[in-house]
Order: sequence, then C-alpha cells, then structure tokens
Amino acid sequence: MVRPSLGSVRATFLLGDAERLAASYLDLGRQRMRPLVRAAQDRVAVAERVLERHAASALTLYREAALLYMAAAVTAGSAEPLAEPLDAGEVVTRFRSAAHPSPPGDLAAFLAFVCRPATSLESRPSFDAERARANVRWLRAQVEPRGVDELRFVRTFRLSAATLVVAAVLAWALSDVGARRNLALHKPVTTSGIHPEALSPPAGLTDGVIVGPPYGVHTSVGDAPWVQVDLLAVTAIDKIKIYNRADGWLDDCLPLTLQLSENGSTFVDVETRTTSFGQQSPWIAKAKGKRARYVRIRGARGKYVTLSELEVFGR
Repeated sequence: MVRPSLGSVRATFLLGDAERLAASYLDLGRQRMRPLVRAAQDRVAVAERVLERHAASALTLYREAALLYMAAAVTAGSAEPLAEPLDAGEVVTRFRSAAHPSPPGDLAAFLAFVCRPATSLESRPSFDAERARANVRWLRAQVEPRGVDELRFVRTFRLSAATLVVAAVLAWALSDVGARRNLALHKPVTTSGIHPEALSPPAGLTDGVIVGPPYGVHTSVGDAPWVQVDLLAVTAIDKIKIYNRADGWLDDCLPLTLQLSENGSTFVDVETRTTSFGQQSPWIAKAKGKRARYVRIRGARGKYVTLSELEVFGR
C-alpha cells in the first residue's frame, strides 16, 4: 500500500499547490479565466454523461474542454489576451511555453489532436475518448479559478472539520475502551453465607475466569441468599454480564434478581431473571448508566446463589 507523503497531503487536502497557482495569477487574468473554466466544466459534464453510448460526441466535447482549460491557464498568467474566437494553434503554443509539472505521457499527441481542424475530426479520430478524458483531467488541475482568500477559507474549514473528526474518534475510542473494561475484575466479593461444601472462595466470582472451575461462588441456602461485588467507587454502569455455573443444575437458583446500590444499604432492583442462562449465553442486564458502587445478585427464599463470574462494564 502506498502511503501519502506530507507533500501530497499539503498539495491536495491543504490546497498548497492550488494556492500557489492562484497567487501567480494576474487580477485581470483571473477575471478572464473564470468564464473559460466554467465553459470547460459544462462540456466535461455533458461528456461524462454521453461517454458510454456516444464516445465520438464525448471525444469532441473533451477536445473543446481541453482547449478552454488551456486558454484559461494562459489567460490567467498573462497580460496579453488571446484572440477571439480562440485559435487552437495559438492556445496550444502559448500553453506549451509554460512549465507544467508531471504531464501525461501522451500529452503531446493529445495536443496535436486538439490542434487538428474541427472539420477533420470525424474522419478516423487519432485519439479515443478515455485517453482524452485523462488528459482533460490533468489540464483541469493546471488552472485554479478560486482566489487565494477562498482557498485559505476552505483550508481552514477542512482543518477545523478534521480536528472535530479526530476529536470525535478519540472520544469514541476512549469511551469504548472504558465500556469494554471489566470494572468488577478482582473487586471484593461478599455473600450472605458460604455453602459448607463450596469448592471456591467468593473471590472466584470476580477472578476473570469464566470457563474452567465448576463455579466461582456458592452461597448457603437461606431466606434471601445473595452475592455482592463492591466496585470500590460509585460508577455509571452500562451493562452487567452474569455467567452461570458450569457443572449442571443451571436453573436451581432461579429466579435471580440483579440489584444496585450506591451506599450498600439501599438497593434498587434492576432486572429479575427467570429463564435459563449459561457460560456461552450469559445473562446480560442493561443498567442504562445507573450509578452504583455495589452490585448484588439476590436469590429466592429457600434457595442458594451459584455463579461462575460477574462482569460490570461502565465508565
């Protein structure tokens, strides 16, 4: 992949070449060249529309546009006006006398084609429309109808717009990183009680391991069993992912209720889960930016809570 150079960025996006070109024009020349550029653009627009079906007509229009673009370039930089009506030989001769950067390889042949009398163009044209189109595009780049002040305004607008886009992308990236970070990872876990035969300490709920152990936490049976994660700070929460145990009995704990609290004493119900979930298809609860420090999963009376992992995402 070819990477754009600093010079090409300045020439295209920052309009450096266009500004230098516009600055070289005479004031009177700029006024004279603008109607020529508009006339050339009109012919190119029609040629683009008819190119596929009427290549011969498009070729004639491209030839006329080329002559007009060259006349505009000559007029803009010279105090000596061109003869009217335009003489192709004079226009091409004066255009050739000026130095132009990186001309197409077949430009000389194209200019010879432009100089041919219009009456001879219908008989076996020496140039095809696609090649003419490429040369006309190059010729268009050799004229700049906009003034220096207008170009500087466009450049300022582009830089401002680019700055806003970069800022928006950075803000999105930073927010996305924040949204993807698991705020519950390795945070303290407390429970209403630990089952006497539990195989994992409560900290297994936030150890970052989802697949492997049969579960991360297993409470004792109680009237209102619960497990709770302390995020250590009040945080705006977007979503919470809860992974079920891996050793079976997936529905034994249902229903489960997700609760949030800022102070650890007053909890608000967010969502109650009554259907099966697992490790490959976790319970994903949308918190919609609710602020909380404590995340609690509460079970029903006479049951227990057993889960593999709990993840919290927010900012």
